Amino acid sequence: MKRSSKILSLVLVMVMLFAMSGISVMADQGTGGSSFSQSFNSYGYDKDGYDRDGHDKDGYDRDGHDKDGYDKTGHDKDGYDKTGHDKDGYDKTGHDKDGYDKTGHDKDGYDKTGHDKDGYDKTGHDKDGYDKEGHHKDGYDRDGFDRNGYDRNGHDRHGHDRHDNNCNDNDNDGNDGDTDTTTPPAITVTPPSITVTPPAITVTPPAITVTPPAITTTPPAITEEPQTTVTLTTRLVAVTTVTLDLTVVGPGTATPGSGSYSLNSNVVFTLTPDAGVEFLGWTGPDGAAVSSDNILVMSQSRTLTANFGTKTVELASSPLPEAAPEVTPATTDVGATDEIVTSDVVPQAAPTLPKTGGLPIGLMMSLGGALTGSGLLLKRRK
Repeated sequence: MKRSSKILSLVLVMVMLFAMSGISVMADQGTGGSSFSQSFNSYGYDKDGYDRDGHDKDGYDRDGHDKDGYDKTGHDKDGYDKTGHDKDGYDKTGHDKDGYDKTGHDKDGYDKTGHDKDGYDKTGHDKDGYDKEGHHKDGYDRDGFDRNGYDRNGHDRHGHDRHDNNCNDNDNDGNDGDTDTTTPPAITVTPPSITVTPPAITVTPPAITVTPPAITTTPPAITEEPQTTVTLTTRLVAVTTVTLDLTVVGPGTATPGSGSYSLNSNVVFTLTPDAGVEFLGWTGPDGAAVSSDNILVMSQSRTLTANFGTKTVELASSPLPEAAPEVTPATTDVGATDEIVTSDVVPQAAPTLPKTGGLPIGLMMSLGGALTGSGLLLKRRK
């Protein structure tokens, strides 16, 4: 009894595992009859969602067709829908729902306007009402004559009435022997236009394939000696600073002085001369680069000299005026009876010279020039 209970429990466990893991079945796939092992879940579907009949939940097989052979767009494998028409609306015989083929003609060869390819309708007449023999529905041709050669007034092409028994035109030349004053009607024959379209000729040249022979080249063995690799590293350093070399000559100062400055910066100098001197100007290789406002642009390294000192004034000496020459009166010897004429010539007055107190005039003028120069120098210092 105890052993039977164990066997029953084992069977129940195996049934539960069998139900949970699915049933392994053998299924046929394709027309080759090859078998494969397919697992179905408890709902009867495999891992791809198909049942044992090979259809999904919407009823389509693995090729996408339902049991009637139509895909999800409603067309069979040949492209026809359930009404038997393709996507352009033509059935398997090549006609649409109105019975016209892809050229627009029905099974009898007539288009949608009721005419065949030659332009005649189902009664055998063209759009102008003429049949294939060139006669109208009322029996007259395009020139207005019936099949017997008479027009609508009963006259033939020569103007004779069909009821005239006196017509003796036995030779059919239009003349019965009487004088015929009837003017035959003008006959205009328009030849039909003929359009000949040559067939399209397409010539396809044969494909020519040329296979070049295989060329195998074995390069000679090259033995290279070991080489020493030298690595050169070049470092480019951007120039951002330049130097100023400033020299001061004479009693005075110039600031700022020598040092390093940023490239293209402006250096504004302050010039301070000592007492009794003045700034005389800039010299040196870059002295001309300083502006009149004492500003220097450091576009490169500069070297210049600031000069301080006393300016020398030169005075030009003036020559002394010359004394006027003395004039002696001229006399003329005359006879006893003649009068003595004397030319009274007044001598030119000599220029009045300054009083020097007994000192030479040249010495006085030199002292005056020196005093004038001292006055100018004192004026400049102020």
